[in-house]
Amino acid sequence: GQEHLVCKLKRSIYGLKQASRSWNIRFDEVVQSYGFTQCPDEHCVYKKSDGNVVVFLGLYVDDILLIGNSVKMLSDVKVWLSKQFDMKDLGEVGHVLGIKVIRDREKRKLCLSQSTYIDTVLKRFNMQDSKKGDLPFRHRIHLSKRMSPKTPQEIEDMKAVPYASAVGSLMYAMLCTRPDICYAVGMVARYQSNPGPEHWSAVKHILKYLRTTKEYMLIYQADELLPLGYTDSDFQADRDESKSTSRFVFTLGRGAIVWRSVKQKCVADSTIEAEYMFNSLGLQHISDDAVSEEPNHNDVALPTSDPLTKDRGRRPGKEPLLEEDELDPRAQFKEKSRSDRAKPGEDVQLIYIDEPVFHKSLRIGSHLQEPLRSELISFLKHNSDVFAWKHKDMKGIDPGVASHKLNLDRTIRPVVQKRRKLGSDRQKALEEEVKKLIDNKFIKEARYPTWVSNPVLVKKSNGLWRLCIDFSDLNKACPKDNYLLPHIDYMVDATSGHELMSFMDAYSGYNQIPMDPEDSEHTSLYSARGLYCYTMMPFGLKNAGATYQRLVNKMFATLIGHTMEVYVDNMLVKS
Repeated sequence: GQEHLVCKLKRSIYGLKQASRSWNIRFDEVVQSYGFTQCPDEHCVYKKSDGNVVVFLGLYVDDILLIGNSVKMLSDVKVWLSKQFDMKDLGEVGHVLGIKVIRDREKRKLCLSQSTYIDTVLKRFNMQDSKKGDLPFRHRIHLSKRMSPKTPQEIEDMKAVPYASAVGSLMYAMLCTRPDICYAVGMVARYQSNPGPEHWSAVKHILKYLRTTKEYMLIYQADELLPLGYTDSDFQADRDESKSTSRFVFTLGRGAIVWRSVKQKCVADSTIEAEYMFNSLGLQHISDDAVSEEPNHNDVALPTSDPLTKDRGRRPGKEPLLEEDELDPRAQFKEKSRSDRAKPGEDVQLIYIDEPVFHKSLRIGSHLQEPLRSELISFLKHNSDVFAWKHKDMKGIDPGVASHKLNLDRTIRPVVQKRRKLGSDRQKALEEEVKKLIDNKFIKEARYPTWVSNPVLVKKSNGLWRLCIDFSDLNKACPKDNYLLPHIDYMVDATSGHELMSFMDAYSGYNQIPMDPEDSEHTSLYSARGLYCYTMMPFGLKNAGATYQRLVNKMFATLIGHTMEVYVDNMLVKS
């Protein structure tokens, strides 16, 4: 009798698009209030430590895995979690995400196996009764795009083959416990868009190998936690681009913890060059992946060969990662050494505009004669309010005067870039920068963005980090703004002959121009805090320079060419 009534949801349920995101936000707030800190490299892993006692918490949707070196602390955490959520204690872990966990306390070993998962995969693709294989990849077999189907009939026949599903199943085994198939899976994964019979044969060969070795497992022993790395490279195994494939594996406690197989970006002319290119170009990436957990090792004070000391190593968190008030991410301009930087034509002298506040300083020519020097200093002090000494002093530009519009080509499909993994130092620098951008209202939280870009952190010559955003995909969808910039040679000719000149740099000037509200969400970037988009125009957008030049030409229209010259954010006043 109540068929006409409807129900209103008061709590999130399974099936809603953003339910998992809301749950993760809620869980993150709760566990951090109890003293857990989020791992910068794996955002679903949290750590709580007290001296040498440490607990790690891993979260996958609503499944929680607790690991620690203190039974009491583990019990306290479980009791506290049960008070915050409706929890069910499943006891000691036996299986997690298709991985079997085996512990041998007498021999102090921990083993991870996916034998049950592999059996399921073999049955899914009817390979449970196939012949067994001894190698994951056949010798002297080189896959290429030439093996892909050419005719419409061949393409239609291959659509019935579950190639992508099989490769995805192999990838999960490879990522979790099987570094031995990393190279082979990487090779077959390159042809998912248009696989041929030879490609499918290579996939089945990997499945045959897994049938033989399904009982293989990762074994970790409680020995000295010494990281060891092994690298190797083939020579031009990619027949399509003549590029080599490199792979590496790092072990800790005699068990593999990091492994990868990747095609090199450049063509090597010899095997020696292929090895060298990988060791040199891939070193930074390997370092980020394999050594990013160093701060966690320090927190638990791992013993060293010296029984009287505990090596806590280098603590990146104790050092400043970003300069104070640095919010001007101009990454495409490479940092120059001091000897390469342009120097003033004459010596300059530092003067303080406000004596009690020593960061309010300007530079004037040391050869200025009296009374001109005193008059200039007095004039600058009297008008000190026109200078923005900090970002909070910036008033910003009214949207009615200028705003940046992307004018996206709507025929181009939006791109959400695959999130890139950052090392612990870069991740910490990113979070510091994001906090500053939020505090200065340069960015806001993004909701349902269709364009998302990756942050890129570039190390400067002083060892600190500069934040840039990879807007390469977004810029491709933006038509070029053909607004003309001034000719440098004309500006030089127009300036010659003047006796007094004052050069000014509009520091963080781009961040004073607001983004068009319709385009703001398209500038979204990844962060450990979530997705954020720019409310003010960031550096790196395709037509940002033209927008800024249009603004300054409008502001100083009556002065340019007479007492002032402006080139984007560089301003010169002449007399």
